[in-house]
Amino acid sequence: EAINIILSSCKERKIKISSACFGVAGPVSANHDFCSLTYVKWKADTKEILRKTSLKAFLINDFEAVVYGINMLSNRDLMEVGHKRKALPKATKAVIGAGTGLGKSILVYQDYYKAYIPIPSEGGFSDFPAQNELELGLVDFIKKKKKINEPISWEEIISGKGIESIYSFLRPSFNPTKYTSEISRSMDKAPLIAKYKNRDRACRETFRLYVRFYARCAKNFVLDSLARGGLYIAGGIASKNSE
Repeated sequence: EAINIILSSCKERKIKISSACFGVAGPVSANHDFCSLTYVKWKADTKEILRKTSLKAFLINDFEAVVYGINMLSNRDLMEVGHKRKALPKATKAVIGAGTGLGKSILVYQDYYKAYIPIPSEGGFSDFPAQNELELGLVDFIKKKKKINEPISWEEIISGKGIESIYSFLRPSFNPTKYTSEISRSMDKAPLIAKYKNRDRACRETFRLYVRFYARCAKNFVLDSLARGGLYIAGGIASKNSE
C-alpha cells in the first residue's frame, strides 16, 4: 500500500519509477528477494511487490543501506572520538550503530567502483560477554524479565531497549527523584533516561554503563575486522547523545 501511494504521487509529477532498492530491518535472503522483518510481523517479498505494484524491487539490510552512506561523508559530517592513529587510505573500515537495535558492518574498498562496499552482518545478535558480577547480574535480570533462555545478545544491551533494561536493573539501588515517576509511567523510557542523565543518578549510572558496553563492543569489532581505515559510530542514540 505504501509503495503504491508513492508511485501514484510520482505519476502525478510525471516521474516514472520502474525499480527500487529497499533497506529492510532483518536478515535478507541470498538472492536479495525476501526478508522476514525482525521486530514486526511483516515479510518483504520482491515477487509480491512486483505483483501488487509493478515495481521491480531489490532488498538489502537496513544497516547495510546506512553504511553505503559512509562513501558520501565529508570531514564536516564527522566528529572524531578518541583519535590516535591516522586512518590508512583504502583500508578496511568498520561501522557500528545503535538505535532500535544494533547494526554492524565491515566496509571493503573496491577499486572497480572507487567506493567502499559493505559486507552485511547480523553481528548485533552475537553474545554479550559479561565480565564481572554486576554484569552477570544484569544478564540474569534481563533473562528473567524477558523470559529469555538463550544467551543475551549485544542488541539486548546496546540499543534503546538496552538502556531501559540497564536502568530498570540499577533503579532500585538509588533513591527516587522527581524524574523517577515520569520515567516509570512512560511507554518509551530510553529518551527520558537520556534526557535526565545529567540530573538523575540512576540515569547517569545507566549511561555510564551503557557507554562502557558500547566501547567494549566497538573495540571488539575493530579487532574482528582489523579496521585500519577507522571505526564509524552511526545510529540515533550516538547522534542524540554525542557527548
